[in-house]
Amino acid sequence: MNLKFGYKLKALSNFKEIEPNQGPENEERTGMSRSWDFLAGACIMFLLFSLIANIYNFNTLQNTKKDLLNHEHSAFEMNQAESKGGLPDEHIQFISSPETKKIMLRGQQKYPDSKAVVYWHPENNMVFVDGSNLPKPPSGKIYQLWSAKTNSKGHANAGLLKLLKIGKQRLIKMNNVSEAAAFVITLEPAKGSQTPTLEELVAHGEI
Repeated sequence: MNLKFGYKLKALSNFKEIEPNQGPENEERTGMSRSWDFLAGACIMFLLFSLIANIYNFNTLQNTKKDLLNHEHSAFEMNQAESKGGLPDEHIQFISSPETKKIMLRGQQKYPDSKAVVYWHPENNMVFVDGSNLPKPPSGKIYQLWSAKTNSKGHANAGLLKLLKIGKQRLIKMNNVSEAAAFVITLEPAKGSQTPTLEELVAHGEI
């Protein structure tokens, strides 16, 4: 009995605790975890880089648009200044104002190639005419501007285009107009007329 007990004690003394499995399968799992961590970090870095690049591209695009708009605005102002050469600044400001109406007058049946532009400010009643595209009037004749009143109340004399220089950009200050549904230009005797000669209607434009 004592021999058996001693044998058991010896066997127990030689017993070693079994450590967790550190075999190839566990090492493979650890390697895969590290790979996923690397991929996740790479994705985060890529997203951050993409976000920074998109912000930079957006800001660059906005600046480019601003530059283009500024360039177009400057070019427009230069063209306007060239077309209005010799005009006082206050006249340029008047015809460039958002409150100023620009009315295109187009040639009528007897004068299909005639064109003119009327600039009218309904608040202060000022009127300018660009008649540079009107043909030279016949000898003894002159162009006269009329404002067609609303509700067919007739026409009001807006003045003679006697300072017109054919072939050059020339804006002419006309009589003030307080009410208008349209503007017309007729060909009249050299001293003008009290009422428009509609048989000699040169150009017409509605507001």
